Amino acid sequence: MANVIPIHQGNPGAGRLRNILLIGGASVVGLGAMAPAFMGAPLAGRGVLAAVLMLLLIVLVRMSPSVGINATLIYLVGMGWLRRAMTPYVDWVDTDPLLAVAPGVALVYGGVALWNTRGKSLSKYTKHLLALLILMVLEIFNPIQGGIGVGIFGAVFYIVPILWFFVGREMMDVNRLDSLLRTVQ
Repeated sequence: MANVIPIHQGNPGAGRLRNILLIGGASVVGLGAMAPAFMGAPLAGRGVLAAVLMLLLIVLVRMSPSVGINATLIYLVGMGWLRRAMTPYVDWVDTDPLLAVAPGVALVYGGVALWNTRGKSLSKYTKHLLALLILMVLEIFNPIQGGIGVGIFGAVFYIVPILWFFVGREMMDVNRLDSLLRTVQ
């Protein structure tokens, strides 16, 4: 066994980049395979695209949080253009599922970040935000406001930004914040 050659591991960052490119390529192939769905009902075509984009962003966030969060911000910047660019191919709809992609990513990753706060010492500010979040979740079921549908749609405007706070608390440090702000500029 003296002639055994050790296996070279290579660059550890190359595996992550390979995975990101693999998932990106698989998403493009998946979108191409689902192209016939875009020829049908407008809501179905936009819904398929929204589901694929949400899945892609969630996987990116889970693989590399900084890449996934940057990709989500880039999606938010280009979402208006994407919605308008689809109009010649898929009719306009009043309730566009593409608007639910970023809140979906925030719900998944924000829920994970919120779950990860268990057992950690929390600042006074974070404790107050948790109490506010609990009140907001209870407010969804308030019968005076006009039904549960109104509460759920309102939750997108109030609960999702608070979940982004927990995402930032979970993953941000000074270097990542600097990188994120340079990306957004």
